Amino acid sequence: MRVFATLVRRHLARLSADRTTLIAVALAAAAALFGALATAFSVNVAPGGSVGLGARVRAGAWDDGTALFNVLVFVLCIQLGASHVSTELRRGTLFSWLARPLARGTWTLASWTAAALLVLGLEAARSGIIYATCWWIDGSPPSGMLLGAVVLAAGSLLVLSMVFAIAAAAPAPYAVAVGLAAYLLGNLAWQGVLRGVGKAGVMELGAMLLPLFARHAETVRHALIGTEVNAPQLVWVLTYRLGWTVFLLSLAVLAFSHRDLSPRG
Repeated sequence: MRVFATLVRRHLARLSADRTTLIAVALAAAAALFGALATAFSVNVAPGGSVGLGARVRAGAWDDGTALFNVLVFVLCIQLGASHVSTELRRGTLFSWLARPLARGTWTLASWTAAALLVLGLEAARSGIIYATCWWIDGSPPSGMLLGAVVLAAGSLLVLSMVFAIAAAAPAPYAVAVGLAAYLLGNLAWQGVLRGVGKAGVMELGAMLLPLFARHAETVRHALIGTEVNAPQLVWVLTYRLGWTVFLLSLAVLAFSHRDLSPRG
């Protein structure tokens, strides 16, 4: 356990020294903060009819206010997952670690844990800002939001694990390509660009690359904005996403354990 904790700290130190990662984290944090604040300001000055200010801030922040944050976190997951082996190979530090009596699976799990802590930290910051803002406006904690935020964060971990699994077995460009393909395919369908095939069909096709189904996303969205909090369904989606995360992470460990590593990487 001590070796694992040391590895996690070492991976966190590597990530904190990586300029690309720092820029992505800074942009995501800024998008979360300013997106939520801009939403609160815009709905405060706009007429709301019978809908309360807190409800409008909640819906606006999760739907549009932090949309850029979602994109940045997705890109960050791809970057973290795709580079966890290639960066170490390029620097030559991977071989010095694996030359010790250290299982490759332990190294992979420590690398994923460090990346997951970074992603969860960003998700917690975004959710905390919106949660605290809505609580301050309404004077009471927004119901269902925390559970929805946990399920949403589990989706980010699933993305991270998917890219980790591919990068553990193949060069980083393949992991980046699959991640971007899944994202673009899903968003094109969501925006109605691929009408000829049908939105639902394309979304399910995208789920073959990335198992995040559109119907699950709608369940989480309703909980986040407060229109419908279906706790049993949210627990099911959470279980589904965590199950896929464990499965993909297991594949990453298995693939990296049997990967033929060489200096040419």
